[in-house]
Amino acid sequence: GEEEEEEDGGGSMHKMAAQVFETISEVIPSKHLMPLLLGLTATHSAAPDPSRRRAVLLILAVTSSGCADAFATELPRLMRVVYAGCEAPEAEVREAACLAIGLFAQSVHPEILEHYEKILPYLFEVLADARGDVQQRACYAIESFCEHLGSAILPFLSPLLDRLTSLLRTAPARPTQERCVSAIAAVAVAAKSDFAPFFDVVYGLMRYLLSQGAGEMLVLRARAMECVGLMCLAVGREASG
Repeated sequence: GEEEEEEDGGGSMHKMAAQVFETISEVIPSKHLMPLLLGLTATHSAAPDPSRRRAVLLILAVTSSGCADAFATELPRLMRVVYAGCEAPEAEVREAACLAIGLFAQSVHPEILEHYEKILPYLFEVLADARGDVQQRACYAIESFCEHLGSAILPFLSPLLDRLTSLLRTAPARPTQERCVSAIAAVAVAAKSDFAPFFDVVYGLMRYLLSQGAGEMLVLRARAMECVGLMCLAVGREASG
């Protein structure tokens, strides 16, 4: 899954609580679970303690699959909590908000796509985060969200690719680069032929990654190869040269 291990006891406790809710959401009808989730959200989403705000976002993220229909109905209310998480001063809360967007995109689909005009600007901001783990999660959210977005991505295409290519050039950590490449591939899939003006620049970056021979770069090279293939499919043979 996309959830990561926690180092501190409080984080582990909240992760365990989220896992319990995930299991419950798969066996209990959402009409019974949703009132509890909304109550937890109302009580803790604005709590002074960031671990409580993070826990709310993690619980919403992991229960979105089992409660997809109910989430679709309550999405405007839930997204306000997610947006607040994206703006939180604490990195762990911002990271959890990105995880929620990514898992919502996979489960509460297509309803989540109606919120693209607000979601993408929030992801732009989190993508510029100073923390690598937050950047990785933002790339994951962009990948999950954009792969279903289609032509609605076009007004955001240029600034989104500017940010992603800049991050790819400057990110010091391979996991961030790997996530970034996957996000670029999802953007190409959504943009289709409109990706053509950006093809050469992105292809140059992918060629550089493919030229890296070190063994620890294997996953990054594989993702770059996949990205090139999806870019070529998006723009067509003539545009891809």
